[in-house]
Amino acid sequence: RKSRYIGDLIAKAEARKVESDISYERRLLKERLKDDHLYADKEKFVTAAYREKLKEDAKWLAKDKVKDAIEEEEDVTRRGDMTAFYSNLMNRNSAMGGDMAKDTRRAAPEPESTSKVSSEGVVEKSQFTSAAEREREFAERAKANQGDTRDEPIPTDVTFIGRQTKRPETNVDSKSPAVETASTSKQPDPL
Repeated sequence: RKSRYIGDLIAKAEARKVESDISYERRLLKERLKDDHLYADKEKFVTAAYREKLKEDAKWLAKDKVKDAIEEEEDVTRRGDMTAFYSNLMNRNSAMGGDMAKDTRRAAPEPESTSKVSSEGVVEKSQFTSAAEREREFAERAKANQGDTRDEPIPTDVTFIGRQTKRPETNVDSKSPAVETASTSKQPDPL
């Protein structure tokens, strides 16, 4: 018998392994750059397997970037009002019949979204109707920004840059606990 959660655990372990490998490669690259002046006149060889690994790492980082963008878009701490909470409660929460509600309700007319066409021909939507549509949009943006690199060789001087973590800004008084005031709290711009 297979455990219910083993698939998720295996996926998380693989993701941690990939992150660990990428950070290890970054450390090796930094060490190589320190010693690069000693071997400047020597030839550098890169195997096809290593290039393939670099391509896979770049694809994984692109997927991770898309996931991070989706998580940041859906971050509840950035929302100032309770509309997102109630929307999630009624539409996605299975305890309130969110999954069944899609089957039993009539199809409601979708809200009109204002679309803009950028100079590259990419359609940018200002209002999304579903999480799947939002995910597709982020994937399209990432693909447009990254470009198609399937046939291009990865250069030998590739460096991977880690993502920065953000710390919440709060006003801290030496005598009172951290309090975030209305003037210092960041509210997202309405669409």
